[in-house]
Amino acid sequence: PWLHTIANDAIAMQEQSHIDAIMKHVRDGTSIMAMGLNLGTSVMQLFGTFTTIDAIGPKYWLIGLGKSYGGLAHNWRGIAENWKFANEKSGEMRHLTSVFDRDIRNIENQAFGKLGVRGTLARGRQDAFLPIAYMQKLVNQSTWHGAYEKAMDEGRWETDSDGNIDDKRAVNYAYA
Repeated sequence: PWLHTIANDAIAMQEQSHIDAIMKHVRDGTSIMAMGLNLGTSVMQLFGTFTTIDAIGPKYWLIGLGKSYGGLAHNWRGIAENWKFANEKSGEMRHLTSVFDRDIRNIENQAFGKLGVRGTLARGRQDAFLPIAYMQKLVNQSTWHGAYEKAMDEGRWETDSDGNIDDKRAVNYAYA
């Protein structure tokens, strides 16, 4: 039984009383809702900017910020193209919110089950975490563009046999 408990990372079902089940539900729900619906938790994702500045420098962070958000008042098309470019080049950028949603769904399914009303409630709880994912994407977008531009400036690109720029090394640098 103890090995079963460790493998399931929870209390073994046969040892769980009704009180244990209720307390687990309350504990898990409180943790998930406190983080998911907490605007402060979402805003905390913006502190990743400091890590970005440390890694690529303020110059390239500002370049990335400009490519991701610069000219919001007058150049929506250019910004949309830059976001599309990053999403096409980087699987991480493209799938950030869907992977995040999958991870939250796994936590929810473990904590609340996935049947009937519980499944519907769990989906609502999952959606509460989306602001965190989107705030993280705001930081990642400018980080990716800044790192890509730094890599291109440092010559982390090659030319193919036709003389076209092959930016795979720059994309890999931006991804890391």
